Amino acid sequence: MTATDNARQRPNPLWLFYARDCALRDSRTIARMTGCWQTNIMDDDTLFDLIDNNKAKIAPVDLKYLETADIIIAAKHRETGEIQYVVVESCVTAEKPYTRRAIRIATCLSLFTGQPAHAVVASWFMDPEMEPIFASGRVHWYEIPLRYLGSD
Repeated sequence: MTATDNARQRPNPLWLFYARDCALRDSRTIARMTGCWQTNIMDDDTLFDLIDNNKAKIAPVDLKYLETADIIIAAKHRETGEIQYVVVESCVTAEKPYTRRAIRIATCLSLFTGQPAHAVVASWFMDPEMEPIFASGRVHWYEIPLRYLGSD
């Protein structure tokens, strides 16, 4: 069984927590890959204030996605200085559900803030079926370094 096969099995919740921790550790690199400089990671209070101030613009079904986003980075575009958001969904293997979720949250965030939002999936592995979606540029893939797993 390869590492990718192993990752496709139902992931241990601790792996998901660790994937999020690794993505947080590399949040500046993730922001840079979208053409932005990281300014800060949105904490729950900031996110909920943003949601509360824009509730009329958010469909109720999208609220649950926004409220449970893995990571949202408030950033500035490197060339224009424009405020942008980077939505990061972390997982063991980049698959359709995580990719859809990242796109949905980024789209919703962009619609109600009026600012661009980038969708990113951060994982150690990628489902080969997802390669065309990541190649399209609609969503970015950040490969969490294997060294974080204790192997090179």
